[in-house]
Amino acid sequence: SGRVLRARVRRGLANGRVQDNELLGSGAATGSGIVLREGLIPEPDVDYQVVGNRVRNLDGAGLRIESPITSLMAKRNVIRDCGTAVSMGPEAVIDHLALDNNLFEDIATDANLDGAPVAAVSLASVAEARIAGNELRNVARNSQEGAYWAGYDLRGMGRLDMRGNAVHGIGPDGGARPTVAIRIQAPFTAIDISDNQLFGSFSEVPGVVSGWTGIAITGQPRAIVGAANFAAVPAFFVANNVIFALSEARFVAVGPLRERQLTANANQITDAHNGRQPLVFVEMTDAPGNCVFLGNQCRLNAGGQAEELVRIVASVIAASNNIVRRNDDTDAMRLIVGENGRATILGNLTYGNIRLEPMGMPPAFAPLNVIAP
Repeated sequence: SGRVLRARVRRGLANGRVQDNELLGSGAATGSGIVLREGLIPEPDVDYQVVGNRVRNLDGAGLRIESPITSLMAKRNVIRDCGTAVSMGPEAVIDHLALDNNLFEDIATDANLDGAPVAAVSLASVAEARIAGNELRNVARNSQEGAYWAGYDLRGMGRLDMRGNAVHGIGPDGGARPTVAIRIQAPFTAIDISDNQLFGSFSEVPGVVSGWTGIAITGQPRAIVGAANFAAVPAFFVANNVIFALSEARFVAVGPLRERQLTANANQITDAHNGRQPLVFVEMTDAPGNCVFLGNQCRLNAGGQAEELVRIVASVIAASNNIVRRNDDTDAMRLIVGENGRATILGNLTYGNIRLEPMGMPPAFAPLNVIAP
């Protein structure tokens, strides 16, 4: 700890603390800054703390996890000018993760990955995670190629508590490819996304169209019951109501398969792009799921081409006390529950319609929501 290094730190111990280091890469530096990997002698419990480090000017990750870890606490780190801020290898699994009060800035600035995603924080196969109080800004600002650009790109999160984070400056201005502040892909069990501030563009650029979304939560690209999804590594599959992650070397249990629970509460989501995408997109169609959408403020300060600003597809939806506004009176919220779904819609203030599909808004709910400029 407490060192100024020109190279990188690699930990292969069963337990360790990486603290108060300054890792400075040269202009041509390659590789990652802090790399956590399995030791020569496997241990049943592997615990790491990564605290108070400064990592900058590397083309790899500021923090890279390459093997299974029981618990990881990464706090008060500053990662700048790196290819990615935090990433996990295909063999990595984390039982308990705390990622809080870090600064991630100027990440993947010139990344051009044709057909591959570009993300500042990329995590997969985490049983329990708390991501809180982080500042993430300026990701892939000069990029021209990528399957999508994301601030947080999360897959296979068993239980996730994500609150108090600020995200802005994701992707190039006017990039037509999907651009997401927080992107989460199933499988997952319980997610709480609360009190985050997610900003796209602060001012409209006439004639420039963007694909910016604040929160995007989707199911598996293929069914996970009975077969693994090999669209990405690690792949996920379900056996005996347990979700497993499968890589080339091993498979491990991520968590039990349960009815999904999703809460999005008191988030502030603002953009001024002339965008095609909703500000909030939730689609849980591959498994039953409940969604509580409560007290959020969503504002599009541009004309926009999105059919709606909030789109939620789930079997059970509770949408209450949200403010969803745009510059015209086209749809503000579209809630889709299916033939046997259930929904309650109360106390929302929107400029634009609230649509409930397929049954339509029940007459009792209509006077309990306000549609006004």
